[in-house]
Amino acid sequence: MIVQKAWGVEHILVNTSNYCAKKLVVSPMWRCSLHRHQFKHECFIVERGYGWLILNDDPIELQPGVVVEVPAGAWHCFWNPCDPAPLVL
Repeated sequence: MIVQKAWGVEHILVNTSNYCAKKLVVSPMWRCSLHRHQFKHECFIVERGYGWLILNDDPIELQPGVVVEVPAGAWHCFWNPCDPAPLVL
């Protein structure tokens, strides 16, 4: 399933109460909202592009090959400061 967002696109492959697999495409110069998941632990692999993950107020630089984990309950958002390349996770 493909879900259009203001900040880009989510390609949802699997989404259950405790597991989710999806591809995120963050459009140039956009960021997703700051949010958290009460029960889901997330893992992201940067496929291409450049950007930042804000994880509980700590910035983490994202570039191809970087793997980051977001524990359940952690506040986080993705930001793509680059133009014109999308950030793909």
